[in-house]
Amino acid sequence: MLTVLSGAFLSYFGTTSDYFVMLLAIFGKHKKSRCHRRIFIGELIGNGILIAVSLLMAYLLKFIPESWILGLLGLFPIAVGLKTFFSKEDEAAKAKASDAHLIRDVVLMTLTTCSADNLAIYVPFFSSVSFSYLPMILIVFLLVLSIVSLTALKMTKFPLIRGFLNRYADLFQLVVYVFLGVMIMWESGTMRYLLSML
Repeated sequence: MLTVLSGAFLSYFGTTSDYFVMLLAIFGKHKKSRCHRRIFIGELIGNGILIAVSLLMAYLLKFIPESWILGLLGLFPIAVGLKTFFSKEDEAAKAKASDAHLIRDVVLMTLTTCSADNLAIYVPFFSSVSFSYLPMILIVFLLVLSIVSLTALKMTKFPLIRGFLNRYADLFQLVVYVFLGVMIMWESGTMRYLLSML
């Protein structure tokens, strides 16, 4: 159970590093408390959609008979981590929401900014664990999202820290994604299977 919960924490926490930068920009632009509530609602809806899609895909993949085949999905987090690390795209530039449609805009930004990354992490993770752990996993996800959101909100008052995170977020994300990919491949027996073929 501890392995599953730590995997859930790393899966979600790893996908929030670039999201965190985006949240810094959004909270920095919208300083009113009513806007903050709308931003959080938008985050919940957007992340809920991503998790629901990931669960459906993971459920369908459960019908694949060999567990080591599922472990190959661990290559996706590694690929996403490498792509993000070497990409020059500025996540904060995507954060341009207006007060009038803030919830909708945050949902759309969450889906467009995070969908490929999150699906690449969540689907392999959910495929490698029993769905009986789902309630605990969702609680971990909600806690991490709340902490990340509140931290981003507070950090908008510290430009120096925000600049530091902007500079090193990609490296942090790369390390976490590679670790997750290797863990998924190890837990599914993929690495042992491939090594046995040598």
